[in-house]
Amino acid sequence: MASDEIYISLHYQADLSDISSLVTDTGIELGKLFYWNRPSLVMQEPPPVRADLPKLWLLMPMVVLFFSGGVAGAILFQKMGVPAAFLLAIPVALLSLFPVLEDYRSRRFKR
Repeated sequence: MASDEIYISLHYQADLSDISSLVTDTGIELGKLFYWNRPSLVMQEPPPVRADLPKLWLLMPMVVLFFSGGVAGAILFQKMGVPAAFLLAIPVALLSLFPVLEDYRSRRFKR
């Protein structure tokens, strides 16, 4: 498994390397969702275009939360200045300690 992939329950795989791939995948799935499958003039019908709804439900909240976090950060920075950055960075740093400590413990006891 590559470091930029995440496995969701039921072995659902999503590539989460950066925000541009999230926005691109969301746009593709929204395009598929609103695509109009009209009858074809050829003898053999192509398969209908269908959106992957579980993937769309996974991607949409991440894109919306990323955007709203950026807006909230910009508003707080405009109102409070540099302390707003620390106000937002401290909880993120504390949350990141759990996986770092878990990795440290698992490597320490493997030796």
